[in-house]
Amino acid sequence: MKAIEAYGGKFLVRGGRSEAFEDQCAHPRSYSNLLTTFSDYEAAKKWYHSAQYEAEAARHVRTGAAELNMMVVEGL
Repeated sequence: MKAIEAYGGKFLVRGGRSEAFEDQCAHPRSYSNLLTTFSDYEAAKKWYHSAQYEAEAARHVRTGAAELNMMVVEGL
């Protein structure tokens, strides 16, 4: 996504093989795993609330058609 790059983000994980070890995270493989890094916590929040992400994400299409769990975590 160009919006991620515009806010200094980059993908660390994008898809790939996965296996759930705890039932709280067990999902069918019809979903994508993404791990993205930003320079800092605030940059991630700015990206998420940006008009550019809103346009690329097509939230209106995804709503009701897909489940999404997204969070920002400070610390790496």
